[in-house]
Amino acid sequence: GATFKNLTVEGAINIKSKTSYGGIAVEGYGRFDNVTTKVGISAMVEDSFNSVGVSQGCFIAKATNTCSFVNCKNESSITVVTQGESAPTQGETGFGGFIGFATSASITFDKCFNNASVTSIEPRISVGGFVGASTNTNLSFSSCDNTAIVIGGSSNNQHCGAGGFVGTVTGGSLTIKNCNN
Repeated sequence: GATFKNLTVEGAINIKSKTSYGGIAVEGYGRFDNVTTKVGISAMVEDSFNSVGVSQGCFIAKATNTCSFVNCKNESSITVVTQGESAPTQGETGFGGFIGFATSASITFDKCFNNASVTSIEPRISVGGFVGASTNTNLSFSSCDNTAIVIGGSSNNQHCGAGGFVGTVTGGSLTIKNCNN
């Protein structure tokens, strides 16, 4: 429930793990007002992480309640590669420019900008310019822009959700007004 205001966060997270990472928070919710993140995430996710629910987000890895983003920017990128033969389930896994995975939340974006590429070559992982994946979450975008490239993987009958704003939405709602992708 914290408030982040007039803040720029810079750095890099280079990991080899089966754990979630966020540029500002691993898990949480709150208000972000005029916040810029320049925290690039490069992850090599280890084998056998099916039940773990790995998420990566340049602001928050996993959002769990009400979040609002006003005049925020993401100027970093996320690149995730899996190692081994075990692919993740669609569960609580997502990679996004702002939020990796959102569950049972209400999230608003107003006048926000994503210029950070989001790349995953692994099937069944949802990727999005703002939010990778959401379940039972109400998402609202107003006057937002995504200028980044979003790349998701597929092989045989395994596909991911990939989108300029959101990779996958399951339950909840999605509203996009006056935005550009």
